[in-house]
Amino acid sequence: MKRLSARFVKRWSIAIVTAVPLIMASTAWAEGGWTRQFLKISGFCANYATLSGNVTGPGNTNGRVGTPAAGDKFTFMATGTGTGTWRIVADAGGVTTLTAGGVFPGGLTYVVPASPIPPGVGFFVDTYVGNGDTITGTCTGPANSIPTLSEWAQIVLVMLLGMFGFAAYRRRNSR
Repeated sequence: MKRLSARFVKRWSIAIVTAVPLIMASTAWAEGGWTRQFLKISGFCANYATLSGNVTGPGNTNGRVGTPAAGDKFTFMATGTGTGTWRIVADAGGVTTLTAGGVFPGGLTYVVPASPIPPGVGFFVDTYVGNGDTITGTCTGPANSIPTLSEWAQIVLVMLLGMFGFAAYRRRNSR
């Protein structure tokens, strides 16, 4: 009776060890796959917070000095009823333009390239008619996909695990 019990335990343990990866894989497929994304944020971007500045006339500026990382994405939105033009700049004086073409109301985006890295990021108002508009800026890091196995690779892995588990079971039973 003890021998039958030990054989029963072996069979079920092999079945469970073989079935767990299959169940995990099917759960991942039901949730839309294991390809998730995470953000890698530079210290400059993490401390950027939300930048905001009131616009009252040409020459208004606001920004942060520091070293952003390649791939950091800065998004600026101009809201209000005024009209005019503005741009994303690397300095308070508006000498170094990073992205031009902003209008009131509207938005601009700047993604930091690998080279050259700007000494800071902010906005500069070139022309403006109105009163009380606001420009706000935020920073997000680049999205990087997590390396995962494809669905077919997971199926092959489960089949290999099953074959090796079955072979180990047959080897133990032949003794």
